[in-house]
Amino acid sequence: MARKLDPARYQERYDENVQGGTVVQLPGTVKRYKMVEEEDDGEGENRIVIVPFVIKTDRHPLLALNPGRYKVGDLDFVFSVIIHRNVGIQKKTIICPTTYGKECPVCEHLTDLRDQGKEETKEYKNINKSGRVWYNVYKYSKKKDRKPKLEVLEVSQWQFEKELMRAANKAGKGRPVAYADPEDGKVVCFKAEKIKTYGFKYKEFSFKKRDNNYEDSLIDAAISFDEYVDKLLSYEEIAMMLFGKRSTEKKVSKKRKEEDEDEEDEEDEDEVEDEEDEEDEDEEDEEDEEDEVKKKPVEKKSKKEEDVCPEGHKFGIDVDKKKACKKCILWDKCSDANAALLKDV
Repeated sequence: MARKLDPARYQERYDENVQGGTVVQLPGTVKRYKMVEEEDDGEGENRIVIVPFVIKTDRHPLLALNPGRYKVGDLDFVFSVIIHRNVGIQKKTIICPTTYGKECPVCEHLTDLRDQGKEETKEYKNINKSGRVWYNVYKYSKKKDRKPKLEVLEVSQWQFEKELMRAANKAGKGRPVAYADPEDGKVVCFKAEKIKTYGFKYKEFSFKKRDNNYEDSLIDAAISFDEYVDKLLSYEEIAMMLFGKRSTEKKVSKKRKEEDEDEEDEEDEDEVEDEEDEEDEDEEDEEDEEDEVKKKPVEKKSKKEEDVCPEGHKFGIDVDKKKACKKCILWDKCSDANAALLKDV
């Protein structure tokens, strides 16, 4: 018998090469919803039922954005994240930290580009943020003997969900229709017009009464997308990916650095004050004299940008004396400078 390849590999390669990568790594056995295209005569309509899923981890954005309001075990009907494509040399697709209420170096870089009037540049458009949404759905049928078969619908948040919610709000006369409710939900109907430049244009949304409902077991069988979402990269990891090692120091925003180091600076100041209280005046005078001796060569080197401590401490003198030293990208140079100073003394 001939050996077989995993069919899911084709979907993975499509996601990587055509979609620019995906941030929700679903099992290969999951079936994807195939969009019904609108025909030339206007016929061709999608009729789906959206099935809620159980939130199973704290990686669902709702838990981060609404602490205390939602918890693991609650139901949700849509998984939504903000992404950036084409990040760094490898053109990676990543989750934007703003999805979880955190700061993003890519978004900050986009702001810088906008301030420079570069919104129409290729660089800006390539990494601009976009929204993706995932639903558990099944194709609706009036036949009661037809068992619903779950599929995953992944679409653009702004091209699909935005239009869906506008229609739901209009149909509910200012209060969105609860179309995904397990008991009183609706059949979501819409048309998908094929557009060469970006896929589909979703339109003519409407909501129809279900003639039959599904069993509760279908909710348990629905994909909990938070279980398969990519790990959220740290601010520093994304900055490194976007700018590279040498440029990261200059590009990381001052605001971000202040927030990260503010607490550490306060602790450092407290430690220094405690040490000064314990030391007698003679020891303080000796340390001051040593600092003056060490300052002279450092001041000569401080003319070079790479010989300036990015945290505002004394380059070549305070090495390993501050908590920020542990993750400083200039630690090697600072340590070498310190060794040279000790030789001169």
